[in-house]
Amino acid sequence: MKDDLTHARERLSGLLTGWWQGDIKENKWTRFMLLFLMGGLLDVWLLSTVSAWIINHYYGLTKALGMAAPGIPDPRWYLTHPLPVIWSYFRKIFTGYPLSAPQVFTGWVYLNILIFGSAGVYFIRKKFVKKDVRDLGSAKLEDPAGVREFLDYNYQPGIFFGGIKGPFGGLKPAILRENAPGNRNVAVFGPPGSRKTSTYISNNLFQAVRSGKSVIVPDPKGELTRSFKKWLEKRGYVVKVFNLVNMLNSDRWNPLSEVHDELSAQVFTNTVMVNTVSPNQKKGEKFWEDLERNLLKALVLYVVTEMPVHNRNLGTLYSLLATESVEYLDNLFAILPESHPALMPFKFYKKNSDVIKSGAITGLGGRLEVFQNQMVCELTAGNDIDLELPGKQKCVYFCIMSDKDSAFDFIASVFFSFQFIRLMDLADRQPRGVLPVLVDAILEEFTNVAQIPDFPKKLSTMRGRGIACSIIFQNIPQLKLAVGNEAWEIILGDCDYWLILGAKELTSAKYISEMVGDTTVESERDSRPKGLAGLNPFAGAISKAPTKRRLIDPAEVTRLKIDECLLRLQDGRLMKLDKFWYKYYPWYKELEESHISNYRPKWAEEYLARSSQKQIFLNAKKYSVSSALLEKKDYDRDKAVQDENRAPKGAGASFWD
Repeated sequence: MKDDLTHARERLSGLLTGWWQGDIKENKWTRFMLLFLMGGLLDVWLLSTVSAWIINHYYGLTKALGMAAPGIPDPRWYLTHPLPVIWSYFRKIFTGYPLSAPQVFTGWVYLNILIFGSAGVYFIRKKFVKKDVRDLGSAKLEDPAGVREFLDYNYQPGIFFGGIKGPFGGLKPAILRENAPGNRNVAVFGPPGSRKTSTYISNNLFQAVRSGKSVIVPDPKGELTRSFKKWLEKRGYVVKVFNLVNMLNSDRWNPLSEVHDELSAQVFTNTVMVNTVSPNQKKGEKFWEDLERNLLKALVLYVVTEMPVHNRNLGTLYSLLATESVEYLDNLFAILPESHPALMPFKFYKKNSDVIKSGAITGLGGRLEVFQNQMVCELTAGNDIDLELPGKQKCVYFCIMSDKDSAFDFIASVFFSFQFIRLMDLADRQPRGVLPVLVDAILEEFTNVAQIPDFPKKLSTMRGRGIACSIIFQNIPQLKLAVGNEAWEIILGDCDYWLILGAKELTSAKYISEMVGDTTVESERDSRPKGLAGLNPFAGAISKAPTKRRLIDPAEVTRLKIDECLLRLQDGRLMKLDKFWYKYYPWYKELEESHISNYRPKWAEEYLARSSQKQIFLNAKKYSVSSALLEKKDYDRDKAVQDENRAPKGAGASFWD
């Protein structure tokens, strides 16, 4: 019952908010008539009470002086009976209805003349006084009604930015309309502690379900997977987890399964190279990087075309590097036909001396050293994740990455690179060139997966294919460091909407302030002299003039409250919103937490079983070897004792002395 009442109250509040922000504020005549009616009612009620109070005191004084006075009206009656007063005044004005206390009505008329006359004089003076009206900047903070073409304030499909205060308290959602101008790429400025996950990412997971979209989302701490996985599955979503932290609690994905030709091999190779560091890189020579790139591309194409299907994985590729010699690799590629795609990149590697080739193998082995870990090899040996599926049916893919260690970041980068490639290829095969199911990529900790080849180009062409991208980063210096001094501004330019959850350093604050622009404010200058000369009313004057200033200066950006955020719209306008905690979303109560350790796929169970059997075998083998050594030691000791007993006395020192 309580939940029903709460829902009804929220629904009524939402309707009233929408009615006020929409129909009333957009229709000037409706707004004028409504405000005129409300103002008139308040005017009669309050000013009649004031008039009765004044007349009451006047007649009270007259009576005290012994002068004749009519009946004294009681102000409290006018205060507590507004409707009879309003009705009687209405009849007096339009029908000449006689009043019991006409002096109060007369006082009410004089008070209105005084108030509205003073207001009229003020506005007339203001209108005809000459002043500088130069427009030095037009930026301003928009109110919710002024951006109705962008935002709606009820729960509906769209991107969730924040909240606005409702007329009856509480927060109402501020959601981007599906038909709003611009693309759906969002740049989210979110320094540590700015509530990125709880106010933006979680709310937009709810919104994706409301919109029927698929979602691809990195999950550095695993908290999104823990909170949303079971709920999403109950809602009919296919949920996959690519866990690079606790790999036994992960679905498998084989990067080499995405390599089908020379172009995809090149994409894979470039992604690995830009996200890894080689021991040879310390020498500062591009020569080694090119050599390792060609060797990697050759090995990738060899493995995916020549190896048995079950061996086409990075574990096999690393084994070729780690266990085979330079001569073996030369012989391996020597038997390939001239038309083989792996042969051309291998020739660039082969034409060097054995010493250089050995150095290239060592360097590439250093880049891929994570595959020394058997768990990593198992994780990337099979394929449980279909990268095209999110574009065909409703899916949510969580990619859990470490926010403390970057060793596996290159695997995540390869994952997201091919994710975008596969989805864009799928869209291009559709009759309308758009994915059957729209996809939102909410890239939390974007800088951890930022080394995606040609990402700015992909970002600028995603919308037409039905893919929206939220780029979430801490600040501009971090973004520059991750993508370079040229690409960072291209990426921001491809995002039509910016959500500023906060800024704690000058670079970001200054950039945001400059992008928002200038506004015009009125400054006052007092040229009147000080001291006794200032008593002369004709000496000096107070002048007013327009002045340019930033709509929001860098210091104001850094002083944003923890529960406030700024939204820059597609047309450059700015508005301030309240952050909307996801626990206030109506569907929050449906969430059911499930720890990621409870998710154990079939492959992991089989791997653990094999590992357990192997350990039992090793332990048994170790035990048998140890037993044999002990038996031999006991035999040697017994033999020594027997020899000692047989030896004649004085023959020499004992073996045990």
